[in-house]
Formats: sequence, C-alpha cells, structure tokens
Amino acid sequence: MGHQEPPPLSLSKPWREIVHLIHLGAGPEQVANAVLRALRAGLGFAGRDPAVVESVWLLLRIPGAARADDFGDALRDLGLGVGDAPDLFDLAAAVTAQVDARTPGNRGRTDLGEMAQCAIAEALTAYVGGQMDNLFGPSAEDTRHHLARAATPKHVGELARDFYARFFERALGYVLDRTLPDHVGPNRRFASLADQAAFRAALHVHCHEIARVVERYSAEWFSKTRVTLDGPIDRAAASDYASYGFKKMLDALSRQAEAAAHA
Repeated sequence: MGHQEPPPLSLSKPWREIVHLIHLGAGPEQVANAVLRALRAGLGFAGRDPAVVESVWLLLRIPGAARADDFGDALRDLGLGVGDAPDLFDLAAAVTAQVDARTPGNRGRTDLGEMAQCAIAEALTAYVGGQMDNLFGPSAEDTRHHLARAATPKHVGELARDFYARFFERALGYVLDRTLPDHVGPNRRFASLADQAAFRAALHVHCHEIARVVERYSAEWFSKTRVTLDGPIDRAAASDYASYGFKKMLDALSRQAEAAAHA
C-alpha cells in the first residue's frame, strides 16, 4: 500500500469553471462531472488512503462475519469493539471508531478518509434498513440476518455500489456546499431552497447511476477473490480493489463527459 501521503483535495483553477457552470444554469450531471474531473487527482489516490482502505476492507468482510456462528466474536476478530449481540447502531458506531483508529490522533487524517467513513456507515445502515418494515428499527438478529444475506457476489456488488455512490456524492458536497447557497434567490440559478434541494436530489441519482459501473466489477472481483486468495480478504487486496473501483468510476465520468461534449 506504500507510505506516500495522499495529496489534499484541491480545485484551484477549475473552481472558477464550476462556479461559472452553476451561474449559467448547467444541469446536475454537467456540474457533477466538472467537479469530479477537478478532483480527479485527489480521488485517484483514494485507494491508498488508510481510512478509505479500512472502510472498504470492513465493507467486504462484515457480511461474511454475519455468517459466523458467533457474530459478535467474528466482528471483534475484525477489530470492531462490539458486544455479543450488536444491533445496527452498535455496528455503525464500531465501524466509525475502527476507521478513526487507522489515523490515531488524527495523524494522516484526510477528507477522503472522512468521506469513506461516512459512506460505509450510511451504506450498511441503508442496506439493512432498506429491507426492514419494523418501525422500531432492526434488532441484533435482524442486523445479523440481513448482513449475512449480503455475503454473496451479487449483494456485495449492490452494497459496494451504494458505498461508492455515497462517497462520490460527498466529494461533490465537499465542493458544492461552498457555492450553492450563493446561487439561491431572485434572478439566480435557484429561485428557492426547494429548487436547490431538487438539484441536490438529482446529483444523488446521478452518483448512483454512475456507480452502476462498480456493481458488476465488485461482484466479479468478490467471487474471484474468494477462490484465488489464500485466506480471507486482507487490507492489501482491499486496497487494490478500491483503487481500481475508483478508477472505474472516474473513467465512467470521463466517458460520459466526452459523450455529452459531442452530443
């Protein structure tokens, strides 16, 4: 995985282009692609960021842990500080703490790591919660049962797609949260806060559509790796997987931008 420290996310000159696009009334896809192209150098390093790697590694390993005879023990073997019968909220808190532990004292902590930390907690919560109709939230057994179902290539692909989509949506927010509020009001890009919210909702859909490219890749990678890897998925394998996953997302964005330019 190496020891090179990731560069900070920065925009510099492309920032003016993004602001100009918003001012001109560009659609969410065009703005999203401009933002992610501007962040490409930093995002390209994501697969080597310790907190990102930890998040991806846990995403790949937790479903398998849910199939163990003792879910609590299996999670503790991954370093997660949980009790014997962890529910979804216990799990999300333990995952957050474990990712924090990869950058003790905030040394080496990056924006990328924070995006991944939030994305995995949200993806796990959405996956389990999305299969529930219990008004009181998932119990410990519900959590274990639904996560155990995710330990197949197909469901790992779905879970990974949601993680990557949420990660990229947070990357967009890293930039757009600074400027969108300045474009709300009479004779501006967004006539109201409701219009701005609709724009953000469209960005959410766009990120999930782009993340479709990693769903099949993740399912195929997971299936192949379980057969070829001598032992459970380790952090080195997770780093390689994450790096290529981010590359596929960025390449898909580039192809989409080129197609739009020639439309």
